[in-house]
Parts: sequence; structure tokens; C-alpha cells
Amino acid sequence: MLSGISAITIGQSHIDNKTECQDSAILDFNDKYVMGAVADGHGSKKHFRSAKGSQFAVEAAKYSIYEYMNDNYEKFVDAYNKDKKYLIDRIIKMLITKWHEKIQEDINNEPITQEEIDKYLDGNFNEDKIASIYGTTLLVGVMGEGCNFGFLIGDGSFVVIDKHGKAYIPIEDENSKANYTTSLSSSDSFNGFVTHFFDEMPFSIMVSTDGLVKSFGDDNDFLDYNQAIAMELDGLDTVDKRIEMEDRLTKLFEQRSRDGSEDDISISIIFNSDAYESVKQGLETRRKLNKIDEQIGLSKKKIVTLDFKQKQ
Repeated sequence: MLSGISAITIGQSHIDNKTECQDSAILDFNDKYVMGAVADGHGSKKHFRSAKGSQFAVEAAKYSIYEYMNDNYEKFVDAYNKDKKYLIDRIIKMLITKWHEKIQEDINNEPITQEEIDKYLDGNFNEDKIASIYGTTLLVGVMGEGCNFGFLIGDGSFVVIDKHGKAYIPIEDENSKANYTTSLSSSDSFNGFVTHFFDEMPFSIMVSTDGLVKSFGDDNDFLDYNQAIAMELDGLDTVDKRIEMEDRLTKLFEQRSRDGSEDDISISIIFNSDAYESVKQGLETRRKLNKIDEQIGLSKKKIVTLDFKQKQ
């Protein structure tokens, strides 16, 4: 059975500064496919409606995927297998169009005021770049029989747990390494998307905003954390159980934000619950190996420290 959970936690810095959460998350699952998405509004002064922008982004992703996949799933899978890139590019283009439509609807309902222009844009308002006010990232994962894929624009993390329990990151935004965030509001946003296709259905796809990964010292610790979450995905076969797990994640992320990035943290996790038993052993083994590697690493540091002291 395909299923999903999500959680959104306001960052500690947002609590301290009394600013709104910029993150959004969404899920959509049925007997054909499951999708999960997260988005992180840029949040700076000139992006003063980016909290709405992130919400519009995940809604546009859900809408576009539904439009293509829900009506005739078998036909979609057939087209997907013939030309994956062409089909997913069309979904992304529809998503971008829908996002801009939602922005226009919001502006029609709540026009940009002169007060906002003076306060947030220092009086410099360019109507041609109005989408930047709603600037956001977006990460999306989809799992279904015969078609499994994901895409993203901007920073955040796209983590996969394969059928052997291995956690890895197949795609990321290269600009984030240069401390630059690619945005859905860019005039050339379509070319900013990075896409990944799976040869077979993984156990789980976990998309999260950058507030989570920035709470860890390195990628290994972060992936180990994702594997620990994956081990908790068993038995989530009712709405109540999924809500309970989402509440647990929210509380965990509150602590993560306080001790780490202080940023908003959001995650959407989609998974194949029928595969849990077969992947469980792999998850447990890899967690044990990670702990052994961690102990070896600590031992090496101690040896280096002792050697340094002896030389002194």
C-alpha cells in the first residue's frame, strides 16, 4: 500500500522574531500513486509574500500531477515509459503556469499596496518581477506502479531509501553549494528544475526543506537520521496512526530547529508500506554499520589528538 506523512515546524528564529513560517508541505495518495512535496519561501524583506508563494507551489504541484496521472493512469504509465523526460517536463510547465495563476488570483484579491512597496521594496516596485515577491523553492516526489520520479528547484533535500534500506541523495540544486538559491519565481525557472527517474519503486522518498539538513554536521549524519525515520514507518495503516507519527516528527523538528539551523523545517515522506518487512533488515544493518563507522571516526580523532600531544 502506498502512503505518506508530512510535518511542518516553525523555526526557532521565526518564533524569536515573531515572523511567520515560510514552509509548506502537501500529500496526495490513492490506489494508483502517491505524491509528496515541500516548499520553502525565501522569506527575506523583498519576498514579503513568499509564505503564500510556498503554499501556492505545493498546491500547483499536486494539481498538475493529478491532472496528468489520475484520469487514465495506465495511459500515463504507457506515455511515461515511452518518453519520461518529455512527459515530466510538461507537468513542470503546467505547475509553473498554475503557480503564476495563483499569484495573479492573490494579487486580484489583495492588491500590492503602496505601504507594502515602501516598507518592503524601499519604493522600488517592478510589476514585471512581481512573482519574486512570492519567491520559493519546491521539491516533489512521486511513487506509483510503473512510474517513480522526482524533481526540485532550489535548496532542500531529496532523500531516497531504496529496497535494501540504503539512504542516498540522487538529485540536488548545484547552486545551493554556492550559497545561491534557485527560485520558482525566476523568469527562466523551467531550466532551473532538476529531475530524477527511478528504474524501480524505492521504499521511500523523503523531501525536506533546507532547515533540516542544515541542522546536521554532515551528509552522513543527515542520511542516518532519515534512515531512523524510515524505521518508524511500519504500521501506519490508519489516519490516526499517521497523525500520531506526524505529531512526533513535529516535536522532533522543534528540537532540531532550536539546537541547529533555527529555521523552519518541513518534510513530506511517501513510502510503500508493503515493502517495509523486506527493507527493515537492511535499515537495521546499515544503522549498525553507521554507528561502527562513527565509533571508528571518533577513535581516529582521539589517536590524532594523542599523537599531537605527544609531539608537543
